[in-house]
Amino acid sequence: MNELSLLNKLSEISIQLSYEKDVDKLLQLILESCIEITGSDAGSIYTVEENQLHFEYTVNHSVDFPSKKFSMPVSSDSISGNCVLNKTTYNLTSMEDTQALFGITHNRSFDESIGYKTINMLVIPMENFKGEVIGVLQLINKKDDADVIITSDSDLDLPEYTALDEQITNSLASQAAILLERTRLQQDLTNLLDSMISTLSTALDQRDPITAGHSKRVAELSIELAKAINDDQGLYKDVLFDEDALKELHISALLHDVGKIGVPESILQKQNKLTDEKINEIVSRFYLIAEILHNRNEETHYFGEHLDHTIEHLIRISKTNFLADEDKSFLNDLRNHPNVDYKNVTIEVLHEHEYNSLMIQKGNLTVEERNQIQKHANYSKDILENINWGKKLSNVPKLAASHHEKLNGKGYPFGLDESRLSLIERIMPIIDIYDALTATDRPYKPAMSKEKACAILGYEVENGSLDKHLVELFQKQVVGLREEEHAS
Repeated sequence: MNELSLLNKLSEISIQLSYEKDVDKLLQLILESCIEITGSDAGSIYTVEENQLHFEYTVNHSVDFPSKKFSMPVSSDSISGNCVLNKTTYNLTSMEDTQALFGITHNRSFDESIGYKTINMLVIPMENFKGEVIGVLQLINKKDDADVIITSDSDLDLPEYTALDEQITNSLASQAAILLERTRLQQDLTNLLDSMISTLSTALDQRDPITAGHSKRVAELSIELAKAINDDQGLYKDVLFDEDALKELHISALLHDVGKIGVPESILQKQNKLTDEKINEIVSRFYLIAEILHNRNEETHYFGEHLDHTIEHLIRISKTNFLADEDKSFLNDLRNHPNVDYKNVTIEVLHEHEYNSLMIQKGNLTVEERNQIQKHANYSKDILENINWGKKLSNVPKLAASHHEKLNGKGYPFGLDESRLSLIERIMPIIDIYDALTATDRPYKPAMSKEKACAILGYEVENGSLDKHLVELFQKQVVGLREEEHAS
């Protein structure tokens, strides 16, 4: 390789190294680049952590063999160990040099097991900016002819590694060590962020044990749907969510309900229209009314021989998620029942707030309580906007807060319609509904079958709430594939 070609190659490698963010790929790139520049036949790379040498990656152009990662102590009993301990580059023109340099004999058992022969070696420490050795690079068998195959029977007179080889590989190893340290630091920070987000998400779910695990499931399903969009060769063939977009979606999904921290637990964990304490209070009141009317010989239909049925009906209404016409008539009868005066106290059969709670047509939340619940999406946005997410994750607050938006503009908190909802913002509303319907951890209702849940998603498509194509893709490529995997 002439000087110009070498200069161009070094420049190309430097650029590749600086852009690589994956530690494993970075190690592989370091080793392969140094092998190419020095004309080596083989090589290995180790990392150093906590006084251990970790074998990471190897290349051999003469022999194919399976390799696996292993670790060994940093000690003077190995060539790489001496390189670490002494922070020194070793140019071994012959493997017999190990005896004079380190007082050890080169172990040829590995070479023999794969039918190979190590003739010479260049060993380079990878030092970070603190001067700490964080890796070792071994280059093996420098060749003039790249087509030469080296085996255990080879009797070759190979060229020695030159001073230029040492200079170039030391320079690359130093640069690579700093980049490796940077990449590890970035990975550590990413892992820290991921663990904090996961812990926060779990803690928030545990605050409401009824929906524990919901955020994690929404995150998993949202990513599966996003990846299904990436793989789609139909309508979405030109759409590709990159790793940053997937990361943004995953974090947003994990934290989409963080705003529920601002909603009272009594509302979050409300299972019936009235609490058990309130039901007990009403039951006691009904018994008192019945006793007073009985003593006056003024028993009525509801507060006479049918008292037990009255109480049972009331309790059943409190627990139901749908109010039938006969239930409405029953509650109106109680509401219109004459009050009972007793010892200068007027006893009202049903108080206004009790009546209003029991008359909820669907679900168990009053209008005021539902409004408070819906505010959690705004709270999520407000909380998450106080975090510096950086450029790549800047959309997390808005994406997290948009999980109740609808294409017809009737969602919340922003009332965005399809013209203002991006494709990625249309994913979580589908998943959030689906998981709420199929969740097995809701004590107040049985889990809905996947088929029925998908039918409800179809209804939401018909009324203009959800994206038709995304729902179809979700049913086919996410729900469908999960069922196939479960069946197999």
